Amino acid sequence: MCQDAVVTSDGLGLKGWRCQAAGGRRGTIVYLHGIADNRSSAAHVVERFTRRGFDAVAFDSRAHGESDGDSCTYGFFEKQDLHRILDTVGPGPIVLIGASLGGAIALQEAARDARVTEVYLGRPT
Repeated sequence: MCQDAVVTSDGLGLKGWRCQAAGGRRGTIVYLHGIADNRSSAAHVVERFTRRGFDAVAFDSRAHGESDGDSCTYGFFEKQDLHRILDTVGPGPIVLIGASLGGAIALQEAARDARVTEVYLGRPT
């Protein structure tokens, strides 16, 4: 089950989805889309991991999809946006899955945030 969500970062509204795990919760998956994409590319990730006990979170990056913003900063502000999103997720392991630019942002955040337990680059098949 997914719900629409908005997180405010740097005065911008970042729009996304929060999806609950089916059954017992094992942690949270956060999906970060690529430069020419939006959170809709996370639909298969959400379905795959919520069935396996993970909450799933996917947001449109600033200036993408339905989120506010005029331009992409190629990770400069996006890593701060991700940090703000992580502040709103539940306790437990956090796994970042990043495609393209999303992968670069995931790596930057993981290097400075002990809440992130794993990072996967690319789209799971």
